[in-house]
Amino acid sequence: MKKLAILVLTMVVFSTTNAQQMIATLNHNDTISVYYGINALQQSYEAAVNGDIITLSPGTFNSVGISKLITLRGAGMYPDTVAGTEATVIQGISVNVGTSTEYTFTMEGISISGTMYVHHGEYLNFIKCYFNQVHPSTESTTSGDYHTVTGLSFINCIIGKFVPSYSLTGTYGIRYGGNLNYTQFVNSVILELGNGNTPSLYNCVAYIYPANNITISNSIVFCNIIADDVNALASFNSIGVYTGTGDTTYFHYDNLGDHNLSNYNSFDSVFSTFRGTYDQGVDFHLLESIANTHRGADGTEIGIYGGQYPFDPRVSIPTLRINAARRSNANGNLEVDVEVVED
Repeated sequence: MKKLAILVLTMVVFSTTNAQQMIATLNHNDTISVYYGINALQQSYEAAVNGDIITLSPGTFNSVGISKLITLRGAGMYPDTVAGTEATVIQGISVNVGTSTEYTFTMEGISISGTMYVHHGEYLNFIKCYFNQVHPSTESTTSGDYHTVTGLSFINCIIGKFVPSYSLTGTYGIRYGGNLNYTQFVNSVILELGNGNTPSLYNCVAYIYPANNITISNSIVFCNIIADDVNALASFNSIGVYTGTGDTTYFHYDNLGDHNLSNYNSFDSVFSTFRGTYDQGVDFHLLESIANTHRGADGTEIGIYGGQYPFDPRVSIPTLRINAARRSNANGNLEVDVEVVED
């Protein structure tokens, strides 16, 4: 049963009669402020301080740069009538929040349609989000003094591309992500995972470039290029899918049984519907024979629907539902009900 905390806003002045108004609420010390329109995120962020919570309604909001350690919440990463989720979309985001022992940055239930740049921060959490592209990097404002990106955590996320940035800006600029440490993906999908990350994958589905120092556990990884250094991967209870030409394998261990690993040569020999390209609505369920045969260390199936955090797009935090009148009144005012919906 869902509990509804209803905030009724009447006689609010809008310049449009569109009933689907984007709204952002800012929670500061239990005081709620409300902002409207495509710039609502930017306006609420400008008023926020470390520790505040911004909650966004469904809709598309303008890009924003984040340098404060806040919690940013949306209605969902994509619309799903079965799961009951709607989409909160931000056109682009840049995260440069520094470090703190008191606050952290958390984002949940958001879709980033453009690119998310992460330049500086420690232990940042991204939950149930969709990212078109993620470019972590290290940024410097003085010679030789590069900031670090440490402890990125992605849980129940779908990521189109995760590649450290090569671009240079300013006098000292951004460099390749050499200081990118302790990135972990949990029950997530990464459709392109570039080198230089040294990440850990737990119950994931990922396309990876052959690289050193990647920990793969209870996951399905695929690639169309085989390189000698693939032996440096630390892999356990996982499946490798080689999608290139020729009869070859992904994992090059002499004895796959020591690591409970298996190799396959096509998507359709592992997945029910996924064939390497993601579109909204495509799921990542395994064939029944694969799900029953290949189990993780915890006894659940490998991939995103097993493990401690089985993939589920539904957000676990309050979301905003906007019910507006279809027309403004004679004075140009529009009556709006805002429902804060909690599971």
